[in-house]
Amino acid sequence: MIESKCGTFEHCSKCKLKVNCCCDFGTIDAPVISEIEREKLKEIYSINDFCTSCGERIYSLNLNGDKCIFYNNGCTIYNNRPLDCRLFPFDLKKIDGRYYLVLYNLKCLEGINFISENHCLDDVIDAIKPWIESYTDDSICSKLDAIGYTIIKEIIV
Repeated sequence: MIESKCGTFEHCSKCKLKVNCCCDFGTIDAPVISEIEREKLKEIYSINDFCTSCGERIYSLNLNGDKCIFYNNGCTIYNNRPLDCRLFPFDLKKIDGRYYLVLYNLKCLEGINFISENHCLDDVIDAIKPWIESYTDDSICSKLDAIGYTIIKEIIV
C-alpha cells in the first residue's frame, strides 16, 4: 500500500476555495481507477455503482453533481483512495509519445512546493505504469490542456 500521507491532505484540509478538486470537478477530470482499485473499493465499502468504464480495465469515478461520489465534507475513503487521487495535484500526460509528470496550474496551489512535500510520488507513478497508456488517454484527460500544467519530469516506462 502506498503511504497515505502522499498527496495534498495537509494543504487541502485547510482549503476554503473548494474548487478544482474532489469537491468540485467542474474544471479538472474525474479520477480514473484501475480494475484492481475498483475491486478493492467494492470489497471494502460494499458498493457497486461508483465508477464507469472508460477503457480497457480502467474506470472513471462517478460524480455526485460536480463532487466525487466519495466526498462528503472531506474524503470518505482517504486511506484507501485511488492512485490518481494520491497523485493530485500532479497528473501524468502523454506528449509526442512520451510520458510526463505534470503539475496542474491551479490558483489554489500557488506558493506551495508540492515536489518537496510529496516524497512518495515515485511509488504512485510506479504503481500506475502498468496501465499508463489508458491512464493518459486524451479522452480521459480532456480538461488538462485547458487548465494548463507545468512539466515536472519525464516518466520512463
